[in-house]
Amino acid sequence: MQSPRDTAPKSADGRPSQVRPAPEGDGAPARVVEPLAGDVERQVREALAEHLRRCPTLPPSLAKTLSADALSLRLPSGAHPAPATAPSEGEAAINGTALQAPQQPLDGLQRAIYRLCGDLCRHLAERHDLPPALAGDMAMHGRERALTRAMGGADADAEIERLVASLAAEGVLTPTLLLRSLSLGRLTFFAAAMARLSGDRPAEAKRQIFDGGAEGFQALYERSGQPAELFRAFRAAMEVVRGLGPEPARGWRREYTNRIIARLVNEYEQVCPEDLEHVLCTLSRRLKP
Repeated sequence: MQSPRDTAPKSADGRPSQVRPAPEGDGAPARVVEPLAGDVERQVREALAEHLRRCPTLPPSLAKTLSADALSLRLPSGAHPAPATAPSEGEAAINGTALQAPQQPLDGLQRAIYRLCGDLCRHLAERHDLPPALAGDMAMHGRERALTRAMGGADADAEIERLVASLAAEGVLTPTLLLRSLSLGRLTFFAAAMARLSGDRPAEAKRQIFDGGAEGFQALYERSGQPAELFRAFRAAMEVVRGLGPEPARGWRREYTNRIIARLVNEYEQVCPEDLEHVLCTLSRRLKP
């Protein structure tokens, strides 16, 4: 169900980038083919900075300052993710390929993203004397934004399932990550996550999600243990996805994400403006005691 990637990707700042195309949605860049440490760090910093700029829980002046610091703050050398190891010239010649770094597995990329985003948010919290709860929320939304941007339509089912298993083992397969992935058209990931959380076989979970109707999806949602408070959000997003028919398979478009956001704004009071970061932040606050 995941959509194919575009063919002329650019980095988040508009410069050409050596990447595979990714589906549209939240302006997501494609999956990195040569994920050197600097590439991962840049993408994490940009994702966190963009979240902070749009975060509704921050005063505008503080949001602006934190966003700028997320891009420029220097971290200890040990905080940086390790670069991928390139093949030797002999290996490249044997394989008949150009010399380049191998693509980092998605679950390994996830760990690097989460570690780096956590380091950034801890340092931001120390610099600006932020409450621990706020720093935790910043890290959660920043890393989930970066991770969903790193996913792409060419990711194999087995790789997605390894990613889901890694997230589940770490206890970070969160409702906000699932809703973000659904809103951005990362449908293979969403289905695999729901299968893992519900205990259903992947094929059965996909059937319940995409062909089981409203009752089938509600039953799956309840088995997954996701919060009842957010069921209306997931139901609304799924109604948009089902209404698209076969369109997502041909390529996810920003328009589809905007349709989902509009539905979420209509479903919940005080969930506006129509911006995904604002919506997810506001909905996540409803889950707090």
